[in-house]
This record gives sequence, structure tokens and C-alpha cells, in this order.
Amino acid sequence: MPQRVPNRCPVRLFKGQNYRKLKTKCQSGGELFVDTEFPADASSLGFEKENVDWKRPKELVEAPQFMKSINRFSVKQGELGDCWFLSALSTITQNPGLLYRVVPSDQDFSENYAGIFHFRFWQGGQWVDVVVDDRLPVVCGAILCFTSSRDDDEFWSALLEKAYAKLHGSYGALDTGKSYEATEDLTGGVTERFLLRREDLLTQPPPNLFSVVAKARQRGSLVTCSISETRETLMENGLVKGHAYSVTGARRFRVNAPRRPYVELLRLRNPWGDETEWKGLWSDGCEEWNLIPSSERDKLQLSIAADGEFWMSFSDFAENFDELYITSLNPHTVNEEAKEQLFSLADVVTEAILHSEVIRAAEVKAVKMWEVVTFDGAWVRNATAGGGDRKHRVFCSNPQYILELTEADDGAEGTCATIVTLMQKNRRVNQLPIHPIGFYIYKLEEGERTPNPLTVSWLRLNVPYFYTKTFSRARTVTHRLALDPGRYLVIPCTPEPDQEAEFLLRVFCEKLVRMEEYDEEAQILDIAYESEDEVDHSIEDHLRAVFREAAGEANDVDAVKLQAMLEQLFPSAGFADSLDFTRSFLAMMDLDFSGTVNFYEFEALFSSLSRWVRVYNSRKDEESGLLSGHSWGLGDALRDLGLQIPRRIRALVVVRYGDQQGHVALRDFLMAACRISVMLVRFEAHRAEEGQQANIPLTDWLTNTLYC
Repeated sequence: MPQRVPNRCPVRLFKGQNYRKLKTKCQSGGELFVDTEFPADASSLGFEKENVDWKRPKELVEAPQFMKSINRFSVKQGELGDCWFLSALSTITQNPGLLYRVVPSDQDFSENYAGIFHFRFWQGGQWVDVVVDDRLPVVCGAILCFTSSRDDDEFWSALLEKAYAKLHGSYGALDTGKSYEATEDLTGGVTERFLLRREDLLTQPPPNLFSVVAKARQRGSLVTCSISETRETLMENGLVKGHAYSVTGARRFRVNAPRRPYVELLRLRNPWGDETEWKGLWSDGCEEWNLIPSSERDKLQLSIAADGEFWMSFSDFAENFDELYITSLNPHTVNEEAKEQLFSLADVVTEAILHSEVIRAAEVKAVKMWEVVTFDGAWVRNATAGGGDRKHRVFCSNPQYILELTEADDGAEGTCATIVTLMQKNRRVNQLPIHPIGFYIYKLEEGERTPNPLTVSWLRLNVPYFYTKTFSRARTVTHRLALDPGRYLVIPCTPEPDQEAEFLLRVFCEKLVRMEEYDEEAQILDIAYESEDEVDHSIEDHLRAVFREAAGEANDVDAVKLQAMLEQLFPSAGFADSLDFTRSFLAMMDLDFSGTVNFYEFEALFSSLSRWVRVYNSRKDEESGLLSGHSWGLGDALRDLGLQIPRRIRALVVVRYGDQQGHVALRDFLMAACRISVMLVRFEAHRAEEGQQANIPLTDWLTNTLYC
């Protein structure tokens, strides 16, 4: 068995469950772990199914094994429609180094057994550790409902499937999907998608696609494919529509045939693991195998078995399959594992021989190390979800990122190999629909002065260097580009405005790459207001009268009295709706923490509120009567108050204080302005007090404030 490489990646504990602490607790108490976060009942199944029992492996077989051997036959699909996951799982078994990142090796059913296991998945930019108990759903007393192994006493794949189901809420959540989702979740890799049977010339696969697949198999990439259809349907040729397969080998053979010097073959596996296999040319026992020299056949160890694995020509493959996915390893994964195991490719490359030449393990050392930059972002309705029409006013509201490529690749004729990948985060986990997504890339000329962020007028006048011509309704969109060194602007987007989602933007390059968000800095602007001499003193007299009536003989007022005063002075602001609303403004002016305000503090509060109301009314949308969350609404209004904040902070204001359409009412605008103002003052005080020790960015300070 290959050497097991320990996982060294920092991980997040799913639902806060710590595997080692839970296992130690169970062992000290002499109990088997029971996972209350994923109970053994119908809620975890996610669909109705009768006569289901939940049993531990030790109740099913006499001597259960966690993992007996590692090979692509260790995974067999059950009743669940998760072939997309199992095809990926079958592929990753060919790379033990990657498999043991997902399946930690310190687990078994021996004397340390406590009924608890854990597995790791890559989710939206980080690894997540998921704990499960080993109670598995069975029917007829002992038959696993879902994934099983070819060996009845082996259970790692069934437990891994359970952990993946827990991560997504239930087994039912895994019903249907795309195999590249799973290959990414198992590796943190980057997927390139090839459409095989499309009449649209823009989406035709490259003419050398077989070589692309063979080289991908060489370097340890995961290759999967599918035949598109709503429901699984068995065809006469043995293939299944609506089904996912794993590509486990790619070979070009010399053949003993006139006018046909060689044949390109792919080896595929149906995760059902049974006799449902391809029946055409080059299938099991087909006479075409006699065209290949016996020495070559012996290398393949061909077997005729009902195991779901078969060979077929690449031409037949391209005619029958609709989509091909190649998930290349995340450069982080490459960098961490390469020195210790060279991707474990010594065990894999013999499966992916090109031109019948064995690739020696030493050649794996030529695998290139990539640089990567990553940004988390979000499209927020009426704030940063600007859609994909670059001529539209709201397009400039999308998140913007400056990408700087410092030098050309070695031997690349002055260009930089660049992979840009955009992923929607947490859609399946939160049971949300997948949006079509894409991105634009603009080239920024050296020395060019550009607005920050880029405005609608600039974007209308400049032609994008690259853009996604077809927005794909897919979790991940990836494009491989050859870019000249220089500065570029990347704008991820959805085709329509106000389509909300979190996203992860990653850019991979062979040389040093820098990327930063292109946005305004959080700062207090120097705004000139009316001088004291220009203030209407009749207003001051009115305020004194209102204050005396509320305060009586006292020289100050509490929150209750202040609420009545502000409701009288600002009837449209909604002070009567909540005493907490008034308390927030009292706290803004109550510098001595007395719980009250005197007349001068009240006068200053009135002055601020009056200015904020005027700004709101001048910037609100005429049609809705509310303030838009976009830059020309909320952004300009805050700037009028001397508060400049980045768009991602403005998006938090919209999420925290906006309605379902992303509009901000007067009351909520006043509350947001109050909170931002107070926290900016406190930040300045903190920075003055701490001096050089105050290294908390203002943007982070505001982010924490708005989440409170």
C-alpha cells in the first residue's frame, strides 16, 4: 500500500465539531459516538424511503475494515443519484496522495474504535473537516442503501459519502450534479470544461483534445465526463444518458491495420460498478483488441469483468458524450505535496502513456509551480450585483479587481499563462439555484490614469480585452489565457443585475502575480459646511423651546424624552417606531456616558440629523422615494456626509439596512450614518491612542461594526 501522507492544510471544523476531542470523550466514557448534528433519521435522508434502518459496520459484518486497498473499484453507486460525486471519487483513488488529504489515515475499526470518523472537503477556498458517526442507512437488515465497496467488509467510501451528505444537509441534496463540483471539492482544483457535441462554433472543443486529456492524466489531473439528460436512461450501446463517468486512462496505440497506424483510446468507468458498460468497438472482449500487439495488451492487464470499466475509441467518445471536465490540481496542493510525493504520479503516469512511451517518475519533477491570488466577494442586490451588460448604468457597480502580471513566462514568447476561475460559493449547501456567471477583463495601458473604481463612462468607451461570450449556468467558470505582462481589470458578474451570490475569484500564473480590489478607500472626507454666522438663529430659539418643554427644570433629557422631541422635529424619520433607534443617537452625542444629553448636545444632534435628511432627500430615487444602494444613491449620499466607504462596505449597509429590493429607507439611512460616524470617531481615537500599534485597517473596523 502506498505511503500515507498526513494532511497539513489548516481546516475549519464543520459545525464546530472537533474529531479528536469527541473521540477522546467517547473513549473515556466507553461509548460509541452519536452525531446529533446529522441524526439517523429521515431528516438526514432528505427524502421519503420506507423500511430504512441505521446500523454500524460492526452490526453488518463480523470484521469490518475501514480501507483494505486503494483502487478505482472501491466505489459502487447505490440507490442515490450521486454518480457525479462517485465518478470523481473513483478518479481520485488513482492518486493516493490526494485521497489521503480527504480521507485522513488515522481511522479504523480496531481497538481505538469509537464509532466516529472524519473527512475533509474543499469548500469555497478552505478545507472543512466533517465528523460523522458510522451509523449507515440499510434495507433488508444488512444492505447499504447508498455507496458501497466491491468488498462487502470495506466501508471508507460509504462513510465518506455520509460526510459529504452531512456537509450539504442530507443525502437527498446529493441527487444530481456535475462531476466537476465533486472533483473540486475533493482537491481544491481548477476545472476546465469542454462541450463535445455543440453546433455553436464558439464552444467547439480543441482539435487536439485527446492529447489534452492524455497530458492531464499524466500530471495527475482528475478527468470526468457525462451524457446530458434529465433522467438516467440506458441506451442500446450500453451507455447511460443523464449519467457521469470517470476517465481513468488515455492511450494511443499502434495497430496492425492498413491506413490506420494508431488508435486513440480512453478508459472509462461507470460508478455503478456492474455489467452496464460500452458495447461498441474496443469494448470488453471485442475483436479489435487483436489489432494491438500482444506485448501492449499485456501491459494493460485487460480483463473481461462486470466491473463498470471499459475502453472506447476517442472518436466514439466524442460522438456519445456531451461534456468533459478536467480538474487540474490547485497550485497550493501542488506546492505542499510535490516535495514529499510528487503527486504520487509514479503510480499514476503508467496509466496515461502517450505514444506508448512510459513517462518516468523523475519527469514529474518538471511539474510547474504556480502562483495564485484569491479574492472572496459577493454580488448584492441593488449594490454590487451590476449584471453583465457593460453599456448599462449599473455594470460599474460590480466588484472590480486590478490584476498585475509582472513578467513573461520562460520560453512563452513574451506572454503570461494565466488561468482565471470564478466560482459561486455555497449554492448546493444552502440549496440555492446556480446563476449563469462570467467575467470581463480590460487592459489598462501603462501610465493611464483611470477613475477608482472605473465608472460607467470609462467602461462604455473602452473595449474589453476578453469577456465571457456565453454566461454558463455552472458553479465554476474557468478560462485559460495568454496575457502580456501589465495591468488588467477583472470584473466578475452575472448576466442580469440583482442576481445575488457569494463568489470566489482565483487567478493562477507561472510567474509572480499581484491582485487587489479596485475600490475607494475608507476615509473621512473634508467637507465644508455652513459657518456659525450663517445659521438661522430662529431655529435655535425653536430648539430651546422644544428642549425646555421636554426637560422641564432639568438641564438634560433621557432617551424617552429625546424620542418625543425627535419625533416632533422629524416626523418622517420613524423615531416613534423604536426607542432603541433613539438610544443609538443619544449614544452618539453622550460623550460623558451619563445616559442623557444637554441642550448643546441636542442642538448638535439636530444639526447632524437635519443635514442627513437633506442629503437623503436630494439623493433618493424619484420613482420609489427611497435611496438606491448603488453608488449614485447610497454611495454619493454618504460621501456628501463626508463618509467615503468601499463598495463592499456599502453592500454590507444594504444587506443590514436595505429592503428586499436593496433600497434604504430614511430611518435606516439615519441609523447607518449614525453607526458609521460613531465608529469612525472611535477608530480615530483608537489610532491616536495606540499610535504605531494601531494596525487594524479602517475597512475591517467598519466591517465588524456593521455586522454587530
